[in-house]
Amino acid sequence: MKAFHLLLFDGSFIFPECILIFGLILLLMIDSTSDQKDMPWLYFISSTSLVMSITALLFRWREEPMISFSGNFQTNNFNEIFQFLILLCSTLCIPLSVEYIECTEMAITEFLLFVLTAT
Repeated sequence: MKAFHLLLFDGSFIFPECILIFGLILLLMIDSTSDQKDMPWLYFISSTSLVMSITALLFRWREEPMISFSGNFQTNNFNEIFQFLILLCSTLCIPLSVEYIECTEMAITEFLLFVLTAT
């Protein structure tokens, strides 16, 4: 039982990344089951997953560095600042690129998947 508790404790360090992965899976499922290709829900889902990831990252803010997964994953304030900046830039990228996507006739899902995966 103690090993299971430690697994949940270590998993809390990667919670922002898990939110992004869940958003990616949700985008893929909606795109593969829907007939419409221009859905505003896709923008909403990707933006919401990025904002939720930023919120989880801000709640995780700590003074002392954290080491998890047997020393393979380390978090400190310096790393979290860069994670926050990357998430913020990705969040701003989505609404600012809507017109570009429409002009180039690029698939919305493809662009949003690229943004979320790169984040």
